[in-house]
Amino acid sequence: MLQRFLDSLHAPPDPRSLAWDTQGLDALSSAERLIAEDALIDRAARLGDTRAIKSLAVLGATRAVPALEALRHSGSGFVRHAAARALGIITGDQATIGALVDAFGAGGNVDAFTAWDLKSMPGDEAFRGLVLALRSSDLPARMHA
Repeated sequence: MLQRFLDSLHAPPDPRSLAWDTQGLDALSSAERLIAEDALIDRAARLGDTRAIKSLAVLGATRAVPALEALRHSGSGFVRHAAARALGIITGDQATIGALVDAFGAGGNVDAFTAWDLKSMPGDEAFRGLVLALRSSDLPARMHA
């Protein structure tokens, strides 16, 4: 199972998916799961792989927090935003979630990816973001909120 997952990281990703297929990772031993998480952390940090970032959030990989914090300073806005969403999901930190929501400005044009992820985040800041998403001009964002 582990080798199949590691091999999949080098195959072309499924364009219909926002994350790598992590469903089978629950069956891994603790040591194998650490290897899988390390591979995702490496892809995220080295390549800015947003699928790896999303996968780390799905897994709740707290060991990835330092790498995700570093990615919040990436030259790519898409990577910065993905890292902030992942940190919000993993840590539930209200300051991080609030900064993510504030990044949309007064216009409140939350994107669909963020609206979807806000549903997995706890607290008042996530709720505030979902309310903004309901007011967004982006139909998919409103649908996901």
